[in-house]
Amino acid sequence: MESGSVMYNRERPALSTVEGLQKAKQLARRLNCDEYDYKWLDCLRAIDDPNLFIETPENGNIIIMTHAVFGTEFLPLLPQKAFETGLYNSDIELIAGATKDEGPSLADILIPEIRSELTVELFVKAVRDLSREYHNIDVEEVCNHYLKGIDKTNSSQLKAALSALYGDLVMTCPTYLFAKSYAKYGQNVEEYGCDEGYVCHGADMVFVYGFTIRNQHLFTENDYDFSIDIMKIWTDFAKTGKPHNVWPQLVDKSVIRVKDLNPNDMSLILDNPYESTCDGIWKHYF
Repeated sequence: MESGSVMYNRERPALSTVEGLQKAKQLARRLNCDEYDYKWLDCLRAIDDPNLFIETPENGNIIIMTHAVFGTEFLPLLPQKAFETGLYNSDIELIAGATKDEGPSLADILIPEIRSELTVELFVKAVRDLSREYHNIDVEEVCNHYLKGIDKTNSSQLKAALSALYGDLVMTCPTYLFAKSYAKYGQNVEEYGCDEGYVCHGADMVFVYGFTIRNQHLFTENDYDFSIDIMKIWTDFAKTGKPHNVWPQLVDKSVIRVKDLNPNDMSLILDNPYESTCDGIWKHYF
């Protein structure tokens, strides 16, 4: 499981069925399809020009984040409720992971305040906006956590803190807590993290898909060897359900252990790297 999961706030998803339908009908109205006509979906399907469906963000973002709609035949239950009631597919092995710095590259294109001189006031505004989108964030508590120990007059430090917050909210914690919940109910789950230097969202993909091997002149020998290791881990897991001989279970006798995919030392194991974040400040949110 890469690039996050569909784990949202435990009380409600970012987008409900009612809200999803409202958005669809707003689109129909914008494209001159009668939202009150029972064939409004057929009207949308008949539009040939895909560019007409592109919505330009008003805040300067280059993309718009969309969300899974729960309460449908495709996704009938929130993950938390599915785990609690046992209404999920339990006959699979799961490997899940996140990079060390999931937030920066995503925040830069999805949080407009990041692209300006950031102040504490703008930091808090950005978190309030996130709460309106993702719902039920304790803005004061979350801000206090991520602003702790930094120079609040330093824009660069504020941006780093906001990026870390965003990465935890949308990628790291949903991935980890989904995997942890799956493991809690008796399944084999392995978790990995990429923890060497500055590692942004998607940085693992060049190794997973062998880009370093096909373009050796662009990379070091260490990169090449690391890619070989990663591809073997992924394919072994796909074949056997076991990624590596020395790979800890995510939850082992209530102890959280995460495999550190570090190209300089592949033997490293991280002991509960999410204790203060996903198992701390975000524990009651998810």
